[in-house]
Amino acid sequence: MYNAKVIELLIASPGDLEAERRFIPNAISKWNADKGERQQCIFIPRMWEFDLPHGGYDPLGPQHLIDSTILARADACIALFWTTLGAPGANGVPNSVHELDVVRNSGRPTYLWTKDSSIPVARTSADRDSVNSFISSARKDGYLTGSFKWRQKLHLLLDHVLDDLATKDLASPQLPPSRVGDRFEVVVTRSGQFGYVSLKNIGDSSVDVSGVSFGVSRGASPELTSDTSPGSIAVNGVWRETLFFPNAVDQTDVSIRFSVDGSAPQVEVVAVRPVVS
Repeated sequence: MYNAKVIELLIASPGDLEAERRFIPNAISKWNADKGERQQCIFIPRMWEFDLPHGGYDPLGPQHLIDSTILARADACIALFWTTLGAPGANGVPNSVHELDVVRNSGRPTYLWTKDSSIPVARTSADRDSVNSFISSARKDGYLTGSFKWRQKLHLLLDHVLDDLATKDLASPQLPPSRVGDRFEVVVTRSGQFGYVSLKNIGDSSVDVSGVSFGVSRGASPELTSDTSPGSIAVNGVWRETLFFPNAVDQTDVSIRFSVDGSAPQVEVVAVRPVVS
């Protein structure tokens, strides 16, 4: 018997990678058997096929159940894509992309892999083009990406990630001083004309954030460098995005538009003094 930390690893992918989804839990079990005691770490793969409670039923839909259970507990995420990003979910975002973004927006490690084998006849090149476009954009956003063609390469990618995660301290990072509202804890930093904003969901349920804007009493307001809305943020999850500052500001009002469980949109405004470095 030995003591070990347990890391829950979300496996996200569309349905075209069924064989790989069957393979990954077996490969993780082999890592646990071969290296778990030496590394004092055990990985648990989390997949909707095996880990949804309540018989997979949620009155708000299956994705809500995944978000509130598997995603909320996951310490890291591996997302795999091949011929398609999958069927669109809420707000038109494919569910696997949504799951990947939720984990990354909360500050947890994320890995994005693509299968580079031939496209089946049933799929169109347009489907694959959408995958390639997403991967290209994800690389620019800082995702750790990789590719595989054969199962041996997938196994090698997985082993490298497990080796890396086993040595990481996955505790929440220390954030600069923040201001707390009723639902969100907000941090704004600035270094020259660039910085970032961080929102932490301090409520008791997941929220869907549709927009974040900034207001100042004098001069130009800070601007997000991306037009992508934050989307779903799990309980205690963190979303971060880069900011551009046209000019220095002493204080900014951060307006956060969000809804809870499909309810009417709400707005929370938190006044924040940027941390300057």
